[in-house]
Amino acid sequence: MAILKEEERAKIALHKAKELETIGIAFIEYDESNKILKESLENYLTAFWVLKAQRDDITSRMHELGKIIHNRFGCRFKFNGTDYYSDCPVDLSHIDFGLSWGGEESIICSICGEDPIDCDHIPGRKYNHIACEVIRGGCNICWEKSGCQHILGEYYDNVEAIGIAIDMKPTHVAIVSDPACPSARVQARPVSKEDISFIIKNWPKKERRNFAYGISPLYCHHCCECRGVKATEKKEFHTTYLYHGHNYNEIKR
Repeated sequence: MAILKEEERAKIALHKAKELETIGIAFIEYDESNKILKESLENYLTAFWVLKAQRDDITSRMHELGKIIHNRFGCRFKFNGTDYYSDCPVDLSHIDFGLSWGGEESIICSICGEDPIDCDHIPGRKYNHIACEVIRGGCNICWEKSGCQHILGEYYDNVEAIGIAIDMKPTHVAIVSDPACPSARVQARPVSKEDISFIIKNWPKKERRNFAYGISPLYCHHCCECRGVKATEKKEFHTTYLYHGHNYNEIKR
């Protein structure tokens, strides 16, 4: 297996998202359809963070698919024992920050294992007639540590040289708007008790009395109101849409 760059992974994820969307929409079985469509959204989000030139199209598709999921199955917030929260990819696409670590590391050439300063291979360039060998426990053709199909001593063409980080010593973690690792982002968003209280006070008296925190269901209505995150916008989650039963209200902060 070759080492895939983030953009290549994202393109694969986008293709998979479209396939899963088509399958999920056509699927008759209720639970399986819901599962497939949510997996489609997860792949769309992977593509969204990396393929920046396509973000407008991807975010529009995500919100349209989110609306389909909402109308078919409802979008109930999860509860972790302390807070209601959302881990919906559509919701998370509005939170454009993540984690980035800094520290000390050494770099070696993926083909020969030498310091890039001392070897003749140029990162990003592909080379032919490369003998397969094990470097630091990994295959120098694909850098898989197990399950590799390459044969030691055999020669392979079209092998790309890349820098491999080794002996990493993290010294700090920072919150940044565009993390080097696109997937190092917020994985869930809590729904604050303040927002819930704001909503509940507008409910009919009977529903307010019957609401039990952590037991009563709360649902998200976001995709029915929002049309997507545009490239020109600051991508934060500004609006929460909650409804209880057939009633929903809007909170704007």
